[in-house]
Amino acid sequence: MHEQGSLQVEGVTTWISQPGLDAERLAPGSSADAVVWADVMHRAYDDSELNWTYLTFMTLATLLAGIAIVLDSQILVIGAMVLGPEFGAIAALGVALVRRRRALFGLAMRTLGWGFTAGIAITTVAGLLGRWLGWITREDITGPRPQTGFIYAPDKWSFLVALIAAAAGVLSVTSAKLGGLSGVFISVTTIPAAGNIALGIAFGAGDAVWGSSLQLVINITGMALAGWATLALQDYLWTASRSIGAHPDSSRTPEADHVFFNQLVDNTAVAP
Repeated sequence: MHEQGSLQVEGVTTWISQPGLDAERLAPGSSADAVVWADVMHRAYDDSELNWTYLTFMTLATLLAGIAIVLDSQILVIGAMVLGPEFGAIAALGVALVRRRRALFGLAMRTLGWGFTAGIAITTVAGLLGRWLGWITREDITGPRPQTGFIYAPDKWSFLVALIAAAAGVLSVTSAKLGGLSGVFISVTTIPAAGNIALGIAFGAGDAVWGSSLQLVINITGMALAGWATLALQDYLWTASRSIGAHPDSSRTPEADHVFFNQLVDNTAVAP
């Protein structure tokens, strides 16, 4: 099929089928916990593709982070975090580790490398331009920044937050509950760190460059490890539930499912 034909898998939000209800009742575990690896792999390769759209979003997000740092604006920092597209490639690192796909790992690393390089390079040029115009001073970068100083001051919490955020992000993707991704985007300090690196380079602030670089490495490493651990745990639990066998929910009897099915049919208008 995959060599001479094609097979498209789509989620079905509403269905009416007595055999389907029976199969769901008898299947081990919960469908919400199942990982469709074909979908996960396809998404990982898509998110690891290096293209102009990805580079543009990385650049715009890093520029916005640079402005947030100059203005010491936490709101703009959050905006830059949400705008950044890097989570998909970072999650792909975890997928590659679990599925042992060296090619995918290399693609994700290349995409991340070029994305951050482009964002930092263009933001550095913008910082130099702002310095020449007198819009930005060294004090804006190295002076006290109560709202954004955490960007270049990583600690143990930085790694812990990256672990928790990435685990939540991977669960959101594999369970199709994408609402949790917004919390992931505003929890990790990757794009803001890239913006601070760029401004540190533009103004020769070595401490800012070093602290932000460490922050970036800590966050990417923590997210990749958490993604790998979360996917590996999901794979293990689902495999274990299948090996143990079906454990039907006692509240889901065939009689109750039959009544439920008939009610659905009665309440569904079928066009002639």
